[in-house]
Amino acid sequence: MNLLKSTGTFGFYTIISRLLGYLRDILIAIFLGTGMLADAFFVAFRIPNTFRRLFAEGTFNAAFVPSYSSEITKGKKQSNKFANDIFNLLFFRVVIFNNNN
Repeated sequence: MNLLKSTGTFGFYTIISRLLGYLRDILIAIFLGTGMLADAFFVAFRIPNTFRRLFAEGTFNAAFVPSYSSEITKGKKQSNKFANDIFNLLFFRVVIFNNNN
């Protein structure tokens, strides 16, 4: 019964999220239209939305945190180099993927 309840709750909030997203898109279309202002709006939010998807949805955290923790035990200098390498990799991937659109 607990599994059914938690699945129902998760499904309910997912539907609410989708409906609110649809309402947001309608309001953006009403207020911004399809001109240069709307294009500027979407370009301005492309990189923050990419980072939100990457960090907030847990994909990055599930892979990075255990690896970074093991690097911390090896030493501060090694862990800083690891974190900088990952940041540089992510930054260049975001720049490359955003320029292809």
